Amino acid sequence: MGNTQGLMKIGEVARKTGVSLRTIRYYEELGLINPAMRSPGGFRLYDGTALSRINLIQSLQELEMSLKEIKVLMALKRKSKTRGEVAKKLLVRLQKQSAEAERRRAVYQTILRDFHEGMRILSQCQECTRKPDQPHCGKHKEFLSEDLLPTVVRSLF
Repeated sequence: MGNTQGLMKIGEVARKTGVSLRTIRYYEELGLINPAMRSPGGFRLYDGTALSRINLIQSLQELEMSLKEIKVLMALKRKSKTRGEVAKKLLVRLQKQSAEAERRRAVYQTILRDFHEGMRILSQCQECTRKPDQPHCGKHKEFLSEDLLPTVVRSLF
């Protein structure tokens, strides 16, 4: 066996990256990471490249990329003949991901505005003594029309 200096067992990789042993094994099963080598006892040994890849995978998943999409991105370099080809393919993928992130951001902003408006209305109703099954008091113009109520209030209040 080769030099194992600087290599880590799976437990150490899990501690350093904050992911579970099962997740690391799953990433390996999907071909997203590979151990640098195996110890004489058969243990998987990982290098810094595996740590970097796991951190990258976690970051991309936080951006709501699927493991399938991440695998495609990671394979671009291996499947391309030139760096220019990698750049072109990566650019197309990142443009698609960026557009999707912008779309999700707009949706989240709408939801956030709805929550804030709902909180504003509900903060004014905290002292209300009416029973939950009684109609609203009419104090707020928003209750005059379902269309004026934020979805969260309309659906839950």
